[in-house]
Amino acid sequence: MQIDLLRAAPERRDELVALLDEQAALYQGLGTRDAERLRGYVLASFETVGLPREALPFVLEELETGLDPYPVAAAAKALRGAREVPDAAIRALAKALRRITSNNDYVRYDTFALGGASASGTTALDELVRTAGALASRSATLAEAFESANADRDRLPQGPGALDPSRPAEAGPASCGCCGAPEGRLASPVDSEAVAGLLLEDQAGRTFAFDAFFPGRPSVLAFFYTRCMNPEKCSLTITKLARLQRLIREAGLEDCVNVAALTYDPAYDGPDRLRAYGAERGMRFDARNKLLRTLGPFEPVRALFNLKVGFGPATVNRHRVEALILDERGRSQRYFAGTQWLETDISQIVISMAGQSAGTRRA
Repeated sequence: MQIDLLRAAPERRDELVALLDEQAALYQGLGTRDAERLRGYVLASFETVGLPREALPFVLEELETGLDPYPVAAAAKALRGAREVPDAAIRALAKALRRITSNNDYVRYDTFALGGASASGTTALDELVRTAGALASRSATLAEAFESANADRDRLPQGPGALDPSRPAEAGPASCGCCGAPEGRLASPVDSEAVAGLLLEDQAGRTFAFDAFFPGRPSVLAFFYTRCMNPEKCSLTITKLARLQRLIREAGLEDCVNVAALTYDPAYDGPDRLRAYGAERGMRFDARNKLLRTLGPFEPVRALFNLKVGFGPATVNRHRVEALILDERGRSQRYFAGTQWLETDISQIVISMAGQSAGTRRA
């Protein structure tokens, strides 16, 4: 197996990083469960080959939003391969520990097979707690970050590796220094003309071309699908868009900014489903605020913005949390990915952009 060969060659760790991409060929056509297990097996490899800086965003995302115990525990193992662990990873590990405490399962990473969980070996919670113990003396913020998890101490595994802020740190293998995942970084230039005529349909059944909606004002564009089973991803994304709408209204710029989300699953997410999904999460719909689907394949949008989404036999099998800020010409300017973006951060950017655009028009 290719992954096993790479595990035995730390100098090839960059090839393992490439296998974390949601669009990697090894995930194509797999169902969500199998794709998650395969990804987890890749993540666990970084405990022994060392965790490079480029892999850290994937580890943080899994710890912050993952539900399946197998890849979440694998992300915890990966942290043990880091030379330096940022505070963001400590906070994400704390969240994962609280989440997996009530969703534990057996895991093993010495060999791989698709299918259900192993009935032997360690548990996901054991792996998370072992990592917590290994990192305890590496960060002054650990005790505070784990305060709520310590309240459930009697539910956690005891003995070697158990959560203990006084436990000495274990040395991990040498690797590149790690830092936090980039947030709101400048987006790569794209040719927006490639989708200018792409037909879209909104939650009310109205159809229009991509360039009939997005150009003319700054826009926030997020991505989701209604069949997503992870409340930390798509459901939270739409909830945050609703909060963003309120911030923009409070600034008096509701007519100057587009707020929209586009489904990965256009064949399933018709107008009625889009409208209900958004309304349940607080979105208000009007000419500037919409949930959308493509009329036709989603692929041109995925390719244009290089979206990190993979597809199985029926629907999405894995996707990253992603949001874009587009300028008034419909070109991507800022890109938020991996961990959950903050609506306050995005509102400050688009409110500034909208103010500048309004000033330019008045001039």
